[in-house]
Amino acid sequence: MQSPPIVRRGLLQPWFAGYMLVGLVVSGIVPILIPLSMDTRGEYAVGAVVAAFYLGTLAAPLFGSLADRTGTQRAVFIGSFPAIAAATAAFGLLDGTAARFCCMLIAG
Repeated sequence: MQSPPIVRRGLLQPWFAGYMLVGLVVSGIVPILIPLSMDTRGEYAVGAVVAAFYLGTLAAPLFGSLADRTGTQRAVFIGSFPAIAAATAAFGLLDGTAARFCCMLIAG
């Protein structure tokens, strides 16, 4: 079953606004907040957790190509929001560096 066509209003497709919001959060807010929340653990813990976040970000093209091959772009895009929310909530609730590393890998 095909999805209904997207009505274009203005210069951008409607889903670009959501993608833009995610990009702003990933590029601007998260890299500032991770070190602030990890500073009591030491420099190596901060670096490891920030690196995990960016490693997760580098995996995004893999999910994008998989979504393109299977035609599930919308499902992958919408499904990423609960995954990011769960990883972010777990990051705030968990205390260990390894657990926070895994959370940021998922959130990335």
